[in-house]
Amino acid sequence: DTARVAFDWTDTIPSLSIPSQVLVFNAGPASFRIMFGVDLLMVGLSFLVSLEVLLSVWFFYLLTSFEGVLLKWFLPAAGGVPHAAGGLYLGSQQTGALFAIVAASLFAGRRSLFASIRESAKNPSEEVMSIRAAFVLGLLGFAFLVGFMWLAGLGLGWAILFVILGLGLMLGTARVLAQTGMGRIRAPHAAGPLMATTFGTEAIGTGAMPALGTGFCWAGDIQLFLMGTC
Repeated sequence: DTARVAFDWTDTIPSLSIPSQVLVFNAGPASFRIMFGVDLLMVGLSFLVSLEVLLSVWFFYLLTSFEGVLLKWFLPAAGGVPHAAGGLYLGSQQTGALFAIVAASLFAGRRSLFASIRESAKNPSEEVMSIRAAFVLGLLGFAFLVGFMWLAGLGLGWAILFVILGLGLMLGTARVLAQTGMGRIRAPHAAGPLMATTFGTEAIGTGAMPALGTGFCWAGDIQLFLMGTC
């Protein structure tokens, strides 16, 4: 018989105990707490990220946390809003910054896109799919998403806006993931709540609220859009 010896990992690997949060100060309705946690996935992926990017993550986390304290102090009514990172005001601010990145990316990449179209016209046999075919498929996909949201109950104009916002969030997060090397990111806002908080449910139509809910299956509050990993 083979002797079996029970091995206890706790005898070899010490436990890691850190505080979950640290209270910096507490002033009435506003409190500044720094949250801590260990995510082994992010620890491993951090080795692939430059120090400048990691430093900016820490810096802007502390900056937005302090900004959130100021917003709660001066605007106490702006409490927590679902699917908005840091509340309504911070979530809207970060969404605006993300769409600014999207606009800058599209503007900066216009020359490369036009060059690819010209090159595709000269050598169409060298590509798996021509630029023209990809453009047509993209339009069909856009029309399908708009039609789905329209049939679900949104007005046609609202459906087009919803799809544009959803695709913009995907493109922005994909750009950030690709450029920084971070393996996971959360969009600052979901497309549906962004429309509801910006324009109001009365303008969109209370009957259209369930339609906005159906969009969560592809444009909701998830930490990683598929476009980023692709």
